[in-house]
This record gives sequence, C-alpha cells and structure tokens, in this order.
Amino acid sequence: MNVLLVIYNYEAAFPFIQDLEKNLKTQQGVQVDVLDTNNLTLRRHAGGKEELAGPFARLLMRLPRIGHRLKAPLLRRLLAGMKGRYDVVNIHNCDEIYIHLMDALRGITDQVYTMMWGSDFYRASEAMRARKKIIFDKSRYVMFANPVNARDLTSYYNDYRDKAIINGFGVAKFDLIRAIGEQQSITELKEHFGFPQDKIVVAVGYNGTKGQQHVELLDEIARLPEAVRARLFLVLQMTYGFQQDYCSGVEARAKELGLKYKLLKDFFNDEETARLRLAIDVVLNAQVTDGFSSSIQEHIFARNIVVVGDWLPYQPLELARIFYLRTPLDGFHAVLSDVVARYGEMKAETQGNSEKIYELSSWNHRIKSWVSIYRGEGARFLYQENDLKIS
Repeated sequence: MNVLLVIYNYEAAFPFIQDLEKNLKTQQGVQVDVLDTNNLTLRRHAGGKEELAGPFARLLMRLPRIGHRLKAPLLRRLLAGMKGRYDVVNIHNCDEIYIHLMDALRGITDQVYTMMWGSDFYRASEAMRARKKIIFDKSRYVMFANPVNARDLTSYYNDYRDKAIINGFGVAKFDLIRAIGEQQSITELKEHFGFPQDKIVVAVGYNGTKGQQHVELLDEIARLPEAVRARLFLVLQMTYGFQQDYCSGVEARAKELGLKYKLLKDFFNDEETARLRLAIDVVLNAQVTDGFSSSIQEHIFARNIVVVGDWLPYQPLELARIFYLRTPLDGFHAVLSDVVARYGEMKAETQGNSEKIYELSSWNHRIKSWVSIYRGEGARFLYQENDLKIS
C-alpha cells in the first residue's frame, strides 16, 4: 500500500507528521511519501528529499501575493504526474491551498482523506469556512483527533456525519518519559531544574504563545490566599513559540503579583522535555483552542494533576476514565485551592493515568488504526453522537 501524506509545511508540523511518517514506515507492506505543498518538496519513503521546482520558481513563490497564485497551478501539474502512484492521499491540516488542489489530488486516487487539526476550522472566518467546504465535499473521509471536533464541524455544516472519522495522533514521548522515570527520582529531577523540593511545582501553560493565556492564569493564582500561594512554585515554560515581548510581559506580571516562579526559554530536546514533565506536580492549561494537546497528554502520563479549561475538547479523557480537572477561566483559582488542600489525595488519583493514556494515545496502539483506515476500514471509526456521552 502506497500512502502520500500532504502537509502545507513539513517542518512546522513537527512532531505530528514526522511521527506518523516514522511509524507508518514500521508497518509491513506500507510505503509512505510526504509532499510539502509550501516548500515544494517530496520526501521519499527510502529517504532523501526531492525538490519539485527549480531555484527561480521557488524564488518567485516567496513573493507576496504572486507566490500563492503561482503555487497552485504548479502543484496541479506536479500532481498530474503522480496519477496511480498512491493508493491513499491523506491531507493534513486543512489549509486554503487545498481548495485549489482537490481535483488534482483525486486524480491520483479517489481515496483522499482530510485530517482536521483544529485551528484550520476554529480560527477560520465564515467566508473561509464556506470556501473550504469543497475540500470536505471531495474527501472520502474527514478525520478528527477527538469527537468534540467532529461534533463541532458536522453541526456547523449540518453535513459530513457519514464521513467523520475519529482517529488522532500518537504521543511519541511516553516511552521516553517512562524510561527516564525509571532512572531518576522526582527529587533528582526537581533538583536538575532548580525547583524547590518543599513546594508544589505548577506549570502555567506549556508553551510561549499568547493563546496559552499566561497572564490570565497568573491573575487567577494571585486571587488565592497568601497561605495557599506560599505553597506554590510556578514554571513558565516558554521554550516553544518563544516571543521576547510577550515573554517579558508575562514575567513582568508574575513579578508584579509577587509570585515565586522560574521562566524557561531555552530550547529543550525530547529528553529534557521528558524530564520536565516528570518534575512538574500540577499543570494548568487555559489555551484558547486546543485539539487535544500531546504536551498535556505527556503531563498526564507523567502523573501530573492536570487542570484544563472546560471549553477544551478533552472528553476522551473521561471516556478513558482518566483523572483530570475542568474549570471555567475564572474558576482556576478555586480548583487550584482545592488541589493544594487535597494534594496527596489527588496525586494518588493520578497513579492509574499512565497506563490509561498509554492505551489511548501511544503510537504502539494508534498506528494500527491509521493503517486500518488506509486499508478501507474507515467505517469502524465513524463518529457517533454517543461518543460524547460519558458513562
């Protein structure tokens, strides 16, 4: 079976496309190539990257306005030469350019699937949502990481329920977190990062983007009584999506409120990220939109107490009977106060989370469903309204 993954920017899709590509290559009888429609490259299964346009054409396509108009016709010509080469074409992240490429992609195979990532729907304007309808109309299946996203899109269009498949990405760092946790104690890991041993270490968000609402969370923490705040040590992890002006503003607010914190802004490799997950006790996630963050799933696997905004689509955790806490934005202070008061009890509740989230989201389990869908068994994964009913 030959599979073509199509993504607008391969590097920006890290680690999701890279992990899917890597795990598909481990499956017997599966060949996978990756087409980058922004940088005009084709990554071959056997290795190596093929440039699909010459230097002059690539230069033209970087020009404002002109580049976008040239890219779609060029890609259509390139795709015409791929007819019959692939059994499955899987678009990832529903970018605008695919409005102009669907017929060319369907010229390769009628098994064209589109994977929604979240922001490609939630942050799209009404006009763009209307234009993107052609992508869904011409896709064999529309794939979602969780049933909440499927519900929102099918309800918005009042359509596509017969195409909506639930199938998310795996989380690659679970095994690494487990291995490091077996080698180093939590005491050693906290010492490694310079976190105090006598405080509850609270991660405020998990990256450096404004959508994490760091300032709003700091203001919530500031509402706690002084005796409760004194038990907390905050970690502001800005290592991904770091922006100096925003970071400086967040740090200024933390100082103004008199909160004890450490700001992390240097790049972390996978091993250091895994250590950080284990060194954290509690994580707060108030991101504006979130498709089912792999970072939060890593925190769950590391047995952190996870508190998320109740607007985020984390119902799959409840279906898997995973312990976590939900709250409106103005309720984070109250939930955190309860966490401090019942810390030992809640920490004990998290002990069963590792195996449950591993079964739900590890690549060892997830890759089987990807291959099954590519082999034509998508009906097994169709979204049902009762996917959202919590037993």
